[in-house]
Amino acid sequence: MGLRYTHNEDALYNNNEAIQSPHFSKIGKHFFGHYFAAIFDGVGGAEKGEVASLCAAEACKRYKLSTIKDRKSFFEFVDYLNNSVCEKQKEIGNEDALCTFCGVQIINKTIHFANVGDSPIYLIRNHSIKKMCVEDTYKNKLINEGKYSLEEIEQMNTAHIITNCLGDNYFEKYKTHYFSEPLHHKDVIALMSDGVSDLISEQELLSLIDTNNKKESITKIEELVRARGARDNYSIIILEV
Repeated sequence: MGLRYTHNEDALYNNNEAIQSPHFSKIGKHFFGHYFAAIFDGVGGAEKGEVASLCAAEACKRYKLSTIKDRKSFFEFVDYLNNSVCEKQKEIGNEDALCTFCGVQIINKTIHFANVGDSPIYLIRNHSIKKMCVEDTYKNKLINEGKYSLEEIEQMNTAHIITNCLGDNYFEKYKTHYFSEPLHHKDVIALMSDGVSDLISEQELLSLIDTNNKKESITKIEELVRARGARDNYSIIILEV
């Protein structure tokens, strides 16, 4: 839980567990066959972001995750997540329950990545780091439009606002960003909420994660996030193949 928060708006899905806890860590889980993990982050400013994120994590438990094998099946899954959050909004009478999503499915020697919002995913391979997502932010929208310089965009108060999330009744599953890669021996995959990525650069993440001791990596990442103010809730899952 971030230093400025009274509750945690992040939720995780990992090894058939939906988790939302102020303080949680688990090291050394092994997986065989297909494996799925995800992070959901309640949208900042939304009254019930924590409700949306936990709802989406729990929806993973009800879904037959082994059917996620390609772009189309990942889109169908994300559509199910969005519908689950929209139904939760009706149940609690609050349309302000919104969350982001980043997830990875490892199956049939292929890694499938998908995201909605600004929670990033990284693939670390051969001592290099590669972002496997597209961050849905107003900043990226302005960059793609090419009307302003990066310096001008960085100074805008609205640059951090996200442009897509789960819980939107007008959400289209095809807005989900999807990538895939053949699985390589010793691949490392890192999913995180922006509470981590906003405070630690890609190269810092690479140096912290690209070690043999992943437990130590997690500890050092948390120490650095908290040393830099932990202004948001922060979550990270590291998968080592």
